[in-house]
Amino acid sequence: MPAALLAAEIGLYVLVAALLVALLVDGAYQALAGQPSKIPLERHFLHRLPATELDCVRQGTSKILQATAVLLIEAPSGFMAFRATADLTGMIAAPFGRLPAVLDAVMFGAIFGSIFVALILVGFGYAVGMRVNYRRVEREIAAGQVRSG
Repeated sequence: MPAALLAAEIGLYVLVAALLVALLVDGAYQALAGQPSKIPLERHFLHRLPATELDCVRQGTSKILQATAVLLIEAPSGFMAFRATADLTGMIAAPFGRLPAVLDAVMFGAIFGSIFVALILVGFGYAVGMRVNYRRVEREIAAGQVRSG
């Protein structure tokens, strides 16, 4: 049972990391190529596309900043959750069982710093994303004529 719990937790964090990497790659494509996103869900749920090439770059930059912020929050919290689960189930290895107080303080500072930087990145990502102008594409979506690039 403890091994299954640990495997499920690792699987969940791998899935979240894969989604974040996909979002980062899509944002980088959008920012570098200046074309709309390749993720079709955005067009179908939001019924809009960036109006110009500059708006595509802005939206891609916003995605990169926000995905990086989520990664900065998810990575340390995932490590802490993994460590807590392993500790509670008795699966933690002996050398990593108890860390000295200095290392715990350094880890706390690193985690706090990453969350602080992540909040700043979310703010910048939101500010960049608010400058994106969109055009409606409802009829094109209904007819299946919208292409991403």
